[in-house]
Amino acid sequence: MRTTPLQIQNAARLSRQIDQVAARLQSDPYDAEQIRELAELAQLLSGMTQQLCSAIEALSAPSVVVDPTSDSETPQADPISPSPASSPAHNPVATGEPAADHDPLLSEEIFDPFEAWLGIHERRRPLTPYELLGVPLFEDNATKLEAGLTRQVHKLERVKATADRELWVKVSDELKAAHETLTSRERREEVDAAIRRRQAMERGCGENAAANAPDATIRCGCGQVNTGQRVYCTQCGQSLWRRCGQCNSERAIDEQHCGKCGANVREAEARLIAECRARVDHALELAQNHEYEKAQLALRRVLLLEDPRLNGEIERAQSMRAGLFRQAEEALQARAERLSLAQQEHREGNLPAALQALEEIPANLRNQACNDLLDVVSRTLNELRSAEQRIRDLVKSKQVMELAGPIEQVLAIQPHHQQIGKLAEQVRDQLCQAAEKKLAANDLAGAEQLLSAVPQPAVNARTEQLRESLRDRSGLQQYLGSATVVSGNHVAAARRLLKMTQSDEARHLLTEAENAWNAAKQKPLASWRTPPKRSAMGCDVKWQFYPRTNVEESIRQTFALQPSVWFTAFGLALQGVGLSRRSIDFKPEKKSSFGGLLRRGKQHDAVWGVDIGTHSIKALKLARQGDSVTVQAAEVVERPFAQSDVALLELLGELRDKHDWKSTPVCIAFSTRHATVRTAPLPPLEGKKLEPVLQREAATMFPMDVAGLEWRCDVERKSEREQFGVFVATKKASIESQLALWDTLEIAPVVVTVDALAARNGWCWQSDLDPRGGHALLDIGASGAVFSLEHDGRLWVRLLGISGAQMTDCFTGRLNVTREQAELLKRDFSSIEQLRAVFDDLQVVTRRGQQDVYRLLESIRKEFDDVACDSLTCIGGAALTTGLIDSFRLG
Repeated sequence: MRTTPLQIQNAARLSRQIDQVAARLQSDPYDAEQIRELAELAQLLSGMTQQLCSAIEALSAPSVVVDPTSDSETPQADPISPSPASSPAHNPVATGEPAADHDPLLSEEIFDPFEAWLGIHERRRPLTPYELLGVPLFEDNATKLEAGLTRQVHKLERVKATADRELWVKVSDELKAAHETLTSRERREEVDAAIRRRQAMERGCGENAAANAPDATIRCGCGQVNTGQRVYCTQCGQSLWRRCGQCNSERAIDEQHCGKCGANVREAEARLIAECRARVDHALELAQNHEYEKAQLALRRVLLLEDPRLNGEIERAQSMRAGLFRQAEEALQARAERLSLAQQEHREGNLPAALQALEEIPANLRNQACNDLLDVVSRTLNELRSAEQRIRDLVKSKQVMELAGPIEQVLAIQPHHQQIGKLAEQVRDQLCQAAEKKLAANDLAGAEQLLSAVPQPAVNARTEQLRESLRDRSGLQQYLGSATVVSGNHVAAARRLLKMTQSDEARHLLTEAENAWNAAKQKPLASWRTPPKRSAMGCDVKWQFYPRTNVEESIRQTFALQPSVWFTAFGLALQGVGLSRRSIDFKPEKKSSFGGLLRRGKQHDAVWGVDIGTHSIKALKLARQGDSVTVQAAEVVERPFAQSDVALLELLGELRDKHDWKSTPVCIAFSTRHATVRTAPLPPLEGKKLEPVLQREAATMFPMDVAGLEWRCDVERKSEREQFGVFVATKKASIESQLALWDTLEIAPVVVTVDALAARNGWCWQSDLDPRGGHALLDIGASGAVFSLEHDGRLWVRLLGISGAQMTDCFTGRLNVTREQAELLKRDFSSIEQLRAVFDDLQVVTRRGQQDVYRLLESIRKEFDDVACDSLTCIGGAALTTGLIDSFRLG
């Protein structure tokens, strides 16, 4: 009976490989790669042995039958010999096809797709990425790696038609994964470190030591005794030499102490392993503290170690990192869920639940969005609790008039707060009832005070009706009491007021109006009463126009046509020639360590100041001679309403070419709407000592991240021990958008400031008043007004709603004229009928503006007892509207 020799040879070869791996493990029992290889070989040998035994037992007949009539042996059918289906045409080894019920362990050779398809003859498994791509070890050239992948893929494509589909796909995926590994620097470094560890285990060292070794013996980990002149074991092929961890000299593997330095080699190895273990443990602590990035970095440093003695800890680090990736992904998913829940609770006003959801996120896992929301929720929750406590204190002390503010604050944070909402309704009903009594007694001031104390969220139809009645009666009384002339409108207003109030004061006003109107006979406007000696603003109200400076004759007519619109352009030019009162410049340039916060711009002999308004562009050229200036050129170009940036560039381009702006410096301003102006007291310091103080003040004043702002400061000393700093801040995007516009025109402005300061600089130069005194300036433009007040170095700048467009709408709506015609009528009526037609509407606009300015002045006076406002000057395109100044004076 004949057995299968090739099967027996395969089993014997596997047995020898198992012995070699086991021998290597004796020298390094922590080599995880060798452990895996040993387990795979043992499993393969076990299966092969079982099937070999089954095949041998199944043999019942001789495999060769001798023909007695022939001298040769005639082969007969053998139960375990290859069948016709296993011929080379159908052999899976040759074709790559899996045969039905074909067991590779029973074939003459074990099929290896890497060897059969890719021509890789390396027997060690698993293959390295370099071996898979067929490139030299440690190759890092991307072109060569790509060429290796292309070459191997081409080999696979040739056998695709006949190969096992599943096995072919697996091999293809391994090739792609190998290429991705080697093209990733971090992953390639880890692979290289693993290869070097394996090479160190296989090759070791000892050439020099073996050459000079005495006639001694070295016992290998496999138990084989070798002569001292050998470098590798005769039995297992492993290196017989290692290097000392202390002095790096060569030593035999069976020595406990180094022959050169005397160090305890095994203790040194144990210490080295302990240090590596400590690194892995530290990474574990970082992961437990949710510092996943730091933990991954710590594990990566372990994986890059090349000492084969650390294989055990490196294997542990590899296993830990795989779990770390999953843990980090789960933690980030949980963070996203908690953040989403907190955002939803915050939107719904459930602050405690939002705070709880955010606090459940570990501190080390919170990103910027989590921290920002946590800061907002914590701050808002503190405000809510403070407002609730304030409400309790006010209710306890029965201060009903003070409840509106904290109630509105609570309901703004939590609109569905049932307890506070019910309290707001009770306060509203109580105040409305008291206001009705005040109105019945004709106490308009008392009724207004009560109705203004009603919490806004609780306002209902009854409250609005009372407020409307109050506005009508108050407006009629103010209209009748402040008029300097009388008309039929005043008589009608007096009759309406009497009908509403039935008071003696209303009857007296009606009698006085009827008498004055009858006495006027046919005059369109009759004398009514003399203006008050003191204006309603509590200070002198006037307007200023036509810059009082040297103006060349050729442009005087330009100034006369629009006399009050030049202050911003004039102030810009003043800063360009170095004569402005305040010099705050946002022009980008090389900055000092603190950003050039106290920078004063470079002085020029002649500059253009360009003020780009909503409806017009004002350009003014100013030349300096010593301490005096001369206006050499000026032009106003009208802009259509809502003009596009392209059309604006065309207008600016025409002005640039006409006035040669490329040869003369240009100064520009951006809108105060994009800026914040604040004043703060400063210690009496100068220069570099003052700059850190300015930095701290800016960080305190502006709630946004200072890194996202551009800000400057102008410091003015009040006395030896006191000085004030005027801070101006704006977003960097505002400056960049302005500069981008001028960059398109190929012009680099020499001054970039805010229009409110430029207008005030221009007014200070033209005014006889002391700029440090309490003098207010109201610049009324087409789309809004800018109020500024300076007193003893302190400056307040605010935006107001009154605008020239509102006044223009009064004319276009009542008189059915164009906006251009309305602009002319605002300064000069062609008939009294036109004045009467728009008077009421115009009075509403101007009265609202006067009230806004008055309230603003009162708030400043209330906050700062030592601040006084002695005068209010109106400038801007709408300052000369008929009746505006009288309305501000009379209230």
